[in-house]
Amino acid sequence: MLPYVERGVILNLVAEHGRTEDVSLQPFATNPLTLHSEGSGRRAEEQPRYIVLMCRDPGDEGTAAQTVLVPMAAVAEGLSPDALATLEQTRYRRSPDGPWIARRVDGRWVFSFRDFLSQPLEWTHAGHAPSADAINGALRDLLASMYAPGAAIRVHWTRGKLVIIDNTFFFHGRTAGRSAGSSRRRHLQRLRILAGPSA
Repeated sequence: MLPYVERGVILNLVAEHGRTEDVSLQPFATNPLTLHSEGSGRRAEEQPRYIVLMCRDPGDEGTAAQTVLVPMAAVAEGLSPDALATLEQTRYRRSPDGPWIARRVDGRWVFSFRDFLSQPLEWTHAGHAPSADAINGALRDLLASMYAPGAAIRVHWTRGKLVIIDNTFFFHGRTAGRSAGSSRRRHLQRLRILAGPSA
């Protein structure tokens, strides 16, 4: 990612790689980017609170990818109490200090989760260990709710448009764009902002 980083903190998201299965290149490709919360495997306090996106160039009209936002509240509403209770005690196995996939913050549900597509998600569960089938079922229900029709908000980019995404309120992702050979490539700049000190 280093060639895309400016001033050590600004990430230039330019679709120049076409389609790729290399996860590290997907932000710079024309693939769709699956729904996720930013930094989902990090400790909660290390996850960015806000993601700031600024459009430098929207790309070719009608062919450039669009950013998609899905409210976490809508996702939570689509889950059963049992699924939420299971996700509240399930986290990524490789992130022992990471947050639970679902947690309550100020009375609302917040998720730390990424759709890994075909890559297996290794998880660990605390509490009264339900069956692996029950946990996998809760994860499938979460994915189904994330992609349920009707809740997604599309961002239509224009040059100079600035969008600030609260990482505790929205999942975000991207639709597929056309070939990297388009005459104008979409170019967004991303900045992550951690939460400030509490008052």
